[in-house]
Amino acid sequence: MDLLFIQTYIWETQLRFTFTLFLILSLQINASTHQKSVNFYKTSPIKVGLALSGGAAKGFAHLGVLKVFEEEGIPIDIIAGTSMGSVIGGLYSVGCTAKELETRLLKLSWDDLLDDKPKRRDVSMEQKDKLDRYVVSLPFRNGHINLPSGLVAGQKMEAVLAKGAWPYHKTVDFSKFRIPFAAITTDLESGDAITITSGNLPEAMRASIGLPNAFTPKLYNGKLLADGMMVRNFPVQDVIEMGADIVIGVDVGSSLYKAKELNNLVAIMDQTVSFTNIKNNDKQRALCDILIRPDVKNMSAKNFNRAKDWIKMGEDAARKVIPDIKKLLKSARVPLRFHKACLANHDAKAYISKVEVQGNYKVPTSFILREAGLKLPKELSEKNVSDAISKVYRSLFFELVSYQIIDETLIIRVKEKDSGSFSFGLRYDRQGRTEALINTTVNHFSQNISQLLFDLKLGNKNSFKAESIVHLNNYKKHFSALRIQALYQEELYSNFDAKTKPIKDLDYQRLQLDITLGSILENNFSIKSGLKISNNWLDENKNIVFLSKKEHETLLYGAINFDSLDTTYYPKKGAKYDFELSWTPTDLNNDSDFVRKTFSYFQAFQVNKKWSILSAYKRGHLNGSKVSIQAVFDQGGYGNFYDMSVLYGFDRFSSGGNYIQAAMIGTQFEIFEKTFILLRYNVGGTAYTKADVDSFANMQKSGGITLAKLTKAGPVEFSVFHNGHHLSSFVSIGYSF
Repeated sequence: MDLLFIQTYIWETQLRFTFTLFLILSLQINASTHQKSVNFYKTSPIKVGLALSGGAAKGFAHLGVLKVFEEEGIPIDIIAGTSMGSVIGGLYSVGCTAKELETRLLKLSWDDLLDDKPKRRDVSMEQKDKLDRYVVSLPFRNGHINLPSGLVAGQKMEAVLAKGAWPYHKTVDFSKFRIPFAAITTDLESGDAITITSGNLPEAMRASIGLPNAFTPKLYNGKLLADGMMVRNFPVQDVIEMGADIVIGVDVGSSLYKAKELNNLVAIMDQTVSFTNIKNNDKQRALCDILIRPDVKNMSAKNFNRAKDWIKMGEDAARKVIPDIKKLLKSARVPLRFHKACLANHDAKAYISKVEVQGNYKVPTSFILREAGLKLPKELSEKNVSDAISKVYRSLFFELVSYQIIDETLIIRVKEKDSGSFSFGLRYDRQGRTEALINTTVNHFSQNISQLLFDLKLGNKNSFKAESIVHLNNYKKHFSALRIQALYQEELYSNFDAKTKPIKDLDYQRLQLDITLGSILENNFSIKSGLKISNNWLDENKNIVFLSKKEHETLLYGAINFDSLDTTYYPKKGAKYDFELSWTPTDLNNDSDFVRKTFSYFQAFQVNKKWSILSAYKRGHLNGSKVSIQAVFDQGGYGNFYDMSVLYGFDRFSSGGNYIQAAMIGTQFEIFEKTFILLRYNVGGTAYTKADVDSFANMQKSGGITLAKLTKAGPVEFSVFHNGHHLSSFVSIGYSF
């Protein structure tokens, strides 16, 4: 019995020694990469977690890491991401392959994503002329002018995220994704890190990338959230809390600046807010079993145009640690897994029986449903839904429009714009005009969809305009709008007498009331009619015998307009057609008696991404016994190049008369991003008889070149034109208004 006991004791001692030796050897083998013990003897499968840090454009390196993991069969069971890491991780978790994700993201214009302004051709006719006028626009809240809470709300970014997350559009529990996922954000009220594991995936990813100096904060489940990088840029602990046994971390975060690099205000401010984050990153790195740090320190995190370079850096860094990862997985008995096919079904459709609108307080639900234009019940694709959301957003009454599908209900969430705005524009050109525009806009001043605008223009000639626009109905296919405009304007005119030379620089003052009723049939097409009542005063110092010192004019007019140009300045494609008829009935106590007809068009035909062919034409006729000075056609000068009243290469008011005819042919090439070269040939003329205006020999002709650059302050142009007699140049800076 004693002998048996002794043998048993020796056997148990040898077993303990063997196990201890095996454990020590295992730890030594993995000492270079394995920072915490892994329970290799779990009864449940061992899970591999992936933590992806924030880093703005540097986050593209995550794609390179994922591409190598797929090639080598490295399994991923859990993902947590912060900021750009949440975007890559979130879209990867719903079934996209790294290669597909790379293709999708490289097609995007990241500069465009950071500009929430909708395309001009998608905006309603009443709003097109109000785009591209201001250098600065500040929100107006509770009677006070405020600074904006961010540069953009992230509408375009959230639309891209919603498209990528469509395969799981009905899934609110992120643990049910192909790979369980969490997004890390910052609660702006408490300063705590918030880990989002349920809800609406696109909104969660958008909240995680809400860097305060770029995006506005995101209201999510009652909390005001911003970029997670401010409190936990490297979410390793979150991966562990989600159940990961082995943690692979990819850190593209920045390190602290060296003393010699702290030589500007931006660097110093960045350093002061990074101390806590850097220390937290050190703690998170210590929790990794495998730490991957792509060599991204020598490139700016704002450089999204270098995405391919970032991805390559991620690939290089991942390949260096693949042997260590495989060794660790083998010791933990975790098999490799290869999957090359995309598991995300982006073509799936959702059956929608009704729409629910949330977040609208002033804008009627009927208006939002009309703009969305959905006919239900119906199966809808991702494109159907995203198009509906885009239509609501481009009404320009909302800061943000998003959606979520729950069961058979499409929930449209809107964030209305502030009650108003205060905006400022500035322009200079060599025609002697330096002008400033100050605008105040009040939204929804009545129960209907409405805007009240006040424009004060200061410069060589001043003006003040008050304008009210009210939607009269919410028909499904079109709507009508009533516009009432009061205007005081100082202006320079020239008068052209058939028997004398042009008389230039006549100082006129105008007080005008304009009432217009229009129907917007489509975003690019409208019909309108109206009444203008004006009084004009000629400068008393001008002694011109055949001109009245005062003119009273009551004018009736109608117009048909079509406008599908893609941009206000330097359009690459689209067309603009305008027809207007106006007349002054003598029985309305008029000092004038005339009928005026004009037709004009501008066409931009896109040959390829960079090159467009331009053409334009204008014709007008004025007939009557008493013609007001402002009704006479004039031509000459520089200006908006699809306004055919201008004639490059000639002075302003170089010709005038009761007839006008002009044409332009040209080409436009984008040599660099937002930098254009334009070659144009103009021909045009004005006259007092139809025969004269139709005579090509009598027309003025010019040709020239323009170099233009679109900037935050507006377009900057330098033009040189020759009119057959002399060479002239022209410089302009800023938006036209």
